[in-house]
Amino acid sequence: MSAGAGTVRPEVAFIGDLACPWCHVGFRRFLALRGSMALRLRWHPFMVAPHLPPTGVPLERYLERRYGSLARAAGELRRIEAAGAADGARFAFWRIRRQPGTLAAHALLLAIDDEAATVAMAGRLFEAFFHEGSDIGDPAILRREAEDLGIAWPAALDPVPVRAAHETALALGVEGVPAFIAGGRTLIAGAQPVEVLRGLVEVACYPGRASPQGRQAS
Repeated sequence: MSAGAGTVRPEVAFIGDLACPWCHVGFRRFLALRGSMALRLRWHPFMVAPHLPPTGVPLERYLERRYGSLARAAGELRRIEAAGAADGARFAFWRIRRQPGTLAAHALLLAIDDEAATVAMAGRLFEAFFHEGSDIGDPAILRREAEDLGIAWPAALDPVPVRAAHETALALGVEGVPAFIAGGRTLIAGAQPVEVLRGLVEVACYPGRASPQGRQAS
């Protein structure tokens, strides 16, 4: 289902973190859906590890604490790699040295007053971190990536809206990311397959017009 000329595109808020691998997968899947449904994207920050210092922590230490052991972490990362491959979400975890704090990266995205530029910047930061191992917690690297895309560097990276958005997501019941808010009210959790996501978004954004497949999606 696509919007015709002059039709207002429904907005979907993407709730995610730039250092969350499932968010990388979910973002790629949403972009595939956005191309066919003419959706508007609004970036909504969420920080999986809000208490990390700006310089981050060694990746192995982070993974061990998150998953309980490096062996369990390795199994989960292999599963994520396999899930993302079909959607163009590339991973090279062996290149990553530190798990970064993402406050500054989120602040950069919120400072961009253009949907296309926001989408391009978010996609670039996911790729820079997960495939190239870049430290996206470093403002110097963020500035370089923005300038490479022709995006003006903001006068300041304001952390206040980022923290407020994170708290809003928690208040909405978001416990893990990615998640989506479609139609201004419907919360969709998880990196859903594109066709499942399509059905859920149709139900939320086009009440009464969704296909039977969409109405059955859960």
